[in-house]
Amino acid sequence: MIAHSKFDTEKFNRMISAYRDRGMPGNYPEVSDYNEFCANYPLSERDNLRAMSEHVVDQQEFADCYVVSTSGTTHAPLMLINRIWQDASDDMYPKQFFDYLMEHVFAPGDVVANLCFPGGLGLLYEGMCKVMEPMGVTILPIGRMDSFTNDHTHFGLFKRLGLNTLVGSPSSIIAFAKTVQKLNIDLPIKKLVFSAESFHPSKRNLVKSIWPEAQFYSLYGATEFGLACVGHPSLSSGNHYLFEDWFFLEADEDDNLYVTDLKGPLIPIIRYKIGDRGSLVAGEDGSTQLVLGGRCDSSFNFAGALLKYEAICEIIRSVPHPEMSGSAEIQLQLHSTEDGRDVLSVVLDHEFPADGEISRSIWDVVHSMRDIREDVGRGVVELRVRDRASIHVTNRSKRPDIVDFRDRETIGSEVVNA
Repeated sequence: MIAHSKFDTEKFNRMISAYRDRGMPGNYPEVSDYNEFCANYPLSERDNLRAMSEHVVDQQEFADCYVVSTSGTTHAPLMLINRIWQDASDDMYPKQFFDYLMEHVFAPGDVVANLCFPGGLGLLYEGMCKVMEPMGVTILPIGRMDSFTNDHTHFGLFKRLGLNTLVGSPSSIIAFAKTVQKLNIDLPIKKLVFSAESFHPSKRNLVKSIWPEAQFYSLYGATEFGLACVGHPSLSSGNHYLFEDWFFLEADEDDNLYVTDLKGPLIPIIRYKIGDRGSLVAGEDGSTQLVLGGRCDSSFNFAGALLKYEAICEIIRSVPHPEMSGSAEIQLQLHSTEDGRDVLSVVLDHEFPADGEISRSIWDVVHSMRDIREDVGRGVVELRVRDRASIHVTNRSKRPDIVDFRDRETIGSEVVNA
């Protein structure tokens, strides 16, 4: 493993010189090497980026741009500015990204269904349509599955067109696959291009049972800086090719990832903590590749205690029950009631009666955790167990491990309808 990708001193200095010329707040000294870069630019997090975002929004310096925001699943939404095709010349990021996708992911003649979530101040749906448009592929701009009024007619058309590629989140691809299964329509799906979250083994197995020849392609990035890495079958399993001409990545001793966006975005992103864990490795061709390791923000404050998602999952999976897979996905939902109590809902991707043995067993083991047991005893916490019907899917088709509803205004109805 390596601590960071290639550091392009010349490109970085050109970028920060432009920030100085624009009068961006903060200091932007030039550097001579990576060590000087570390000494002059401290690690940054969301609050640092938010302050810079507020400055740019106040100045209204975003003509010819998209104003976008993070989804707000775990933190308040962060407003950002993005130019998809700021410069599409041969030696710039958009063209290099396009060329790499053409070589390793898409091919002329592909018929591609775009299942990314449209709108919502997101950019993935629009961005994927734009990047695929010149590739010689046929684009089906589907977006939300519930936008259809006649599934049979639409899916019959997909079959006639020879739909062979799906692009979207794992959740949206799964929803599409289940509809295909329900309608008993045979589609020649060969490529599954996903982003936004991990494609867990259970989901992969389901999709492979429907389309045995399908292969998986991963696009990694974030709203803050765009798509930085691509994973495809030609790489070692789990590895992602990094566009290190445009993204400088660092990994600390705990595998927390930090990104510096060398594209020169309107809002500077320098040594920014992404919120993901991962390791950097050298590819056989000398490139830097990223191996993702999940989220690093899996702890949460609850009724004054700091709880860990992994600890709760571990104790839940210790419950032996023949009807429930030990690898079932677990989502933790946090609510507040109108009388000020916190509610922890443990939601499992499994079907079981609300008052049955599985529900009682899960409640008992989670309640056995000291912090939760004490808070329930004090009447400040309520513990609930729910089946897969209660799993929360975000408006961008993500299924996050932790969903915090406690800042919502409709706290009373949120809990009642959870």
